[in-house]
Amino acid sequence: MYHTASYQRDASNSSKYKEFFIKNLLALLLFFTPFSSFAGYEFEYKYMRINQDLYDDFYFEMDAINVGFAYVTGGNYGLRLEGAMSNNVDNKYDIENEDHKNKIEKLFSVILFKRWEIQQYSFELGVGQTDYDTDWTVNGKDVEGLGGVDSDFSFHFTTYYAINEDLEFLVGYTDIYRKDKNNYGKESTYSFNIGLKHNL
Repeated sequence: MYHTASYQRDASNSSKYKEFFIKNLLALLLFFTPFSSFAGYEFEYKYMRINQDLYDDFYFEMDAINVGFAYVTGGNYGLRLEGAMSNNVDNKYDIENEDHKNKIEKLFSVILFKRWEIQQYSFELGVGQTDYDTDWTVNGKDVEGLGGVDSDFSFHFTTYYAINEDLEFLVGYTDIYRKDKNNYGKESTYSFNIGLKHNL
């Protein structure tokens, strides 16, 4: 019996909440669009350092590549779609006779954001829906109840520096997932980001 048997993930069906949230994101964007002209499209390419802290017993530090595409209005409101995947990493905490590895096989986000510009800098706040699918193995084998899909509201904070009219450097933080499970403890997944934005 694995030490992790007591950490079975709660099965959840979030599809109806995700559909509701995405529809409301689109409605909000359409509401703001008439008050500002179309500004353009953006493409982002960034590196994410994802930290996954589970129940104080498991801590995974993952490297991930994220690509995003955004529609932006003249009022600096926008809608971004993102996708990412990570490498396979070991648990930082030693558990006797158990080798835990975890990776994010796919991560998808839909984000509504607002941006403020100050000379060459701009600051962005966003809220969205993020789904991610993890492959968690113990001693090289899949264990029922570990890994799988998690889905939650996500919060995004990014600072941009304009290198020129077409290219901007970015650094940011994303709060991807958080939950406090009864009898288990706290889960949190978050990332620090660095990359480039290309204005199309």
